[in-house]
Amino acid sequence: MKALKWIGIIIGGLVVLFIIIGIIAVVTSPDDTEEPAQNVEAPTSEETITAIIQNELGTCNREGVEKIAGIDIVNAGYGYNIDIHFAIDDNLTESFIKGGVQMDVFDTMKAIYSSEYDIQWVDMYGTFSMVDKYGNASEIEVLHARLGKDTASKINWDNMTREGLFDILDFLQWHPAFRTIS
Repeated sequence: MKALKWIGIIIGGLVVLFIIIGIIAVVTSPDDTEEPAQNVEAPTSEETITAIIQNELGTCNREGVEKIAGIDIVNAGYGYNIDIHFAIDDNLTESFIKGGVQMDVFDTMKAIYSSEYDIQWVDMYGTFSMVDKYGNASEIEVLHARLGKDTASKINWDNMTREGLFDILDFLQWHPAFRTIS
């Protein structure tokens, strides 16, 4: 008999608790008269392409140097022409530095040409801190790589390697100090 009394008290307490929780939920619910969210404009094609490039290149590992110095995207009416000016990351050896920039170029061009956009050509200009014969260091262009739509359309990106891409670029120019690095 005492057990049934306690069960009744517990059930009654739970019912009261649920009623209180329901009242609190109604009192603290958001006002239904709030203004609807404003329409957010979709990013432009140029903004999306810029985001693709920024995602692939990431940040520079050299202190005080921005990874991306500039991105110029021109819709020429027949597709996009893109110029990318970026800083090359430092690494342990000259060979690793060159391999790293090749990876940056490969990943960026693959992402751009794999996008939904009609890309006519992509020029990538890589800079690195070089020391002249007087011992003065300055950031200069050490790489210019170009890939056009005609060549890019023939590439099977799933089977292409970074070295393979550098063999078929439409234009490739290294600073003399980088030409001898394998």
